[in-house]
Amino acid sequence: MAAGGQVLHEYELIKGFIVKASAQALDTIHTLSQTYAPTVEEDKTVTIQDQGL
Repeated sequence: MAAGGQVLHEYELIKGFIVKASAQALDTIHTLSQTYAPTVEEDKTVTIQDQGL
């Protein structure tokens, strides 16, 4: 990444990847958001089972 970051994993089943990046790199991504419409989320646990929430 030119803005300073590292791709840690690329998913094949879905269109996505894991990146370790600085706050400056994320600001650059958000600046380009109208052109590329990225979705940026912090890492979290995801399940496929109903947990009664």
